[in-house]
Formats: sequence, structure tokens, C-alpha cells
Amino acid sequence: MLVKKVPKLRDMLQKELKLSEKEIERFPAKYKVLGKLAVIRLPEKFSHMKKRIGEIILENDPRVKSVLNVVEGIKGVYREPQVEVIAGNTNTETMVVENECKFKLDAKKLMFCLGNQHERLRMSKIVFSDEIVIDMFAGIGQFSIPIAVHCKPQKIFSIELNPLAYKYLLENIFLNNVENIIYPILGDSKEIVPNLLKQRADRVIMGYVEKTQEFLDAAMAGIKVRGGVIHYHNIYKISEIFHKPIAEINRAAIKSKRKVERVIHKRIVKSYGPKLVHIVIDVKIK
Repeated sequence: MLVKKVPKLRDMLQKELKLSEKEIERFPAKYKVLGKLAVIRLPEKFSHMKKRIGEIILENDPRVKSVLNVVEGIKGVYREPQVEVIAGNTNTETMVVENECKFKLDAKKLMFCLGNQHERLRMSKIVFSDEIVIDMFAGIGQFSIPIAVHCKPQKIFSIELNPLAYKYLLENIFLNNVENIIYPILGDSKEIVPNLLKQRADRVIMGYVEKTQEFLDAAMAGIKVRGGVIHYHNIYKISEIFHKPIAEINRAAIKSKRKVERVIHKRIVKSYGPKLVHIVIDVKIK
């Protein structure tokens, strides 16, 4: 059966809205597909056209049932996306399949960052089967589940503060048949790791990008006495990488009477805004 080729966003808009080349360049070049949802970020100046733009996407893309417009970025301690349904079904629960793993979520209430796909794939290849892992910001399981499916470590303690994200984390654990590996915990990792999981982990994942440095003390507390690896994510100005995050990790290590043995890996994950980038650094702690 032939699959209908989906036109590029600007091509479909230009055809339907009869816009000039100059006018069409003001629109986003593309949208993201999240399961059966199309997610677009329209500039405020196009807000009067958003319903029609959503309808055009639905008419041209058979993969999607709803179109969501991102109004603002992620907000609050629960990392909630600020989005609105501009066309299609108002039920925004969807299923995303990535790296042979299933993730169920409500995209209007929870984030699923497609820009981190490379990092999630990398993590699903580097964890050893005899390891104990702490995922400090588990969300719906975007790091925990691929690691459990592909690496089959001894245990993963997956901590999540948001009750709704935690609900989907539980669902996704069973969807992927990894309930014998992942131990979900609802609560604040800053409290849980030092008090319940002290010196338990060979590896600590810090896949959060707002003030992650404030959780470094807890991450250090989670590493085994013999040492382990911390995967540190955060947002920095381009002028600050990589010296500032490494300095912050070193300070936390010294404060915890630990030591950074070496930096194993460092990279820019993606652009985050004007002169801002999301970075990840893997450090060996002893």
C-alpha cells in the first residue's frame, strides 16, 4: 500500500493560504509529530490564523488527529508545557514509540522532548547489567525505560515529583514489561536520594534542565562509596560551556568529600534559546 507523502509545512500553507515567498518565510519551517499529535510553535503575530493552520495540517497529514500550538515554554516545578489545541480531537493523550519503547502521556499536560532523542539512545547503550541506577527526574520514563529494556541493569530507582507524570511512569513501566527492574518513587529527589538511596548507585541520571546544580549534593550522596558516574544536564550560556558546569560539579564533589576523577563525556544536546544551550556532562566520581 502506498503511503501518502506529507508535504512540508510551508508548502502546504503556501498552497492553501495563497501566500507569497516572502510571507511564507515568516512561518515555522516544520512541526513535530508526537504519536498522533502535531506540535507547532506559532509566533504571536499568526495567532489569528492558528485555527486555519491547524486545519491545514490535519487535512495534509494523515498521521495526526490533533494539532497543538506551543504558547510558551515549560513552566513550574512540574515542568508543564503551555500548549493549546488549535484543531482536531481535544483528547491529547497519545502513544510515542521510540527506540523500541512505548511511552503513553497527555501531551497537553506533560512534556516529551524530542530534541533529547540522541541522548536517550546513547544512555540505552552504556549502562551495564550489574549496575544500580538512580534516575532523579524520571518523568514518564524517557531515560529509565530504554535503559531497562536494552541494558537490563540490576535496578533503576526512578524518582518523579509530578503526580501525573508518575501515573504515566507506572503505566509505561508495565507497557514495556520492566516492572522487575524499575522501582518508581513519587517525591522530591533532593530529599529521597540522601535519605532513602544514600550510596546505592553506580550511576545517577540528572536529566533536568533548570537549576540542576541545586541537586548535585543529592546526586553525590547517591553514588556508591567505591565511586560511580553522574550524567549532568543543565542549561548554560554558550560563553559558559564547559568550564562553568565542570566547576559546579567539582564544588559539589568537594563539599560532599568526593572527587571528580575525570570527565568521561561532554556535548551540547541542543540549542535552548538565544545564546543558551542544553548540555550534558558525564563525570566519574570517586
